[in-house]
Amino acid sequence: MPELPEVETIKRSLEREVVGKEITGLELRRPSLLQDASPKELEAKTTGAKIVRVRRRAKYLIFDLDNHYSLILHLGLEGRLLLDEKEAEEIGLVLHFADGMKLHLDDIKGYSRLFLSPTQGVERLPSLAKLGLEPFTPNYKWESFEKLMRTNQEIKRLLLDQAKIAGVGNIYASEVLYRCRIHPRQLANELTLSEARCLFDEIQKIMEEAIQHRGASVSHYRDIDGSKGEFQNFLKVYGRAGRPCERCRTPIEEIDQGGRGTFFCPKCQPLKEPAKFGMDELF
Repeated sequence: MPELPEVETIKRSLEREVVGKEITGLELRRPSLLQDASPKELEAKTTGAKIVRVRRRAKYLIFDLDNHYSLILHLGLEGRLLLDEKEAEEIGLVLHFADGMKLHLDDIKGYSRLFLSPTQGVERLPSLAKLGLEPFTPNYKWESFEKLMRTNQEIKRLLLDQAKIAGVGNIYASEVLYRCRIHPRQLANELTLSEARCLFDEIQKIMEEAIQHRGASVSHYRDIDGSKGEFQNFLKVYGRAGRPCERCRTPIEEIDQGGRGTFFCPKCQPLKEPAKFGMDELF
């Protein structure tokens, strides 16, 4: 699934390519993509409108139109936006622009979702309203993050819970836990203060680095011009099961957590016994 760095990369490319352009037509080739409006309403609210801004909330792309409506798109597991139709495998949506350019939603898995909303009501959409703390936003504060740690939830699962921390996905959760030397099955309230603070800081750091390298193309992800990201070349544990840890040479292991593969170094990230005083007593 495209995670925050990949979606941010796409957003920045879209800002260059589609802002200011008029939508002259729309092809909804997969009707199930649309979640909360009829195809007729979607066409009526988009055709003839100009895109005035592209923004991002966690893993959602938001296209604000000059008629005070917005299109909100979640790319699902393997969705991607492509300018060149020849690069696509299973097109679910096509936006036609006045200058002849087309933007194709390619989604071979079929899990992408499209919403239509008045722009002023976007943040109240149920899917967006329930999102939690997000890196790079004003609400991403240590005081709020620390409170999330006061639970007996496995830390890897907590990092993937979008209602708690929005935008972090499977790739970056594994990587940030490796950086902070935390076992993915350690309970959040068993972390030390320094471990929790490390997570808080490193989540933003690794996201910044990944954005600089235009995301990680470990699977289907591509930018809108079809190009791959480069951050997969810097991953330390994700997708590296059986290969030696770069720190200690111990083979990287993979475990299943809630149906998701988790990668870690068993030596650098040992599962520790609960401390005498957990997070609840430290704060």
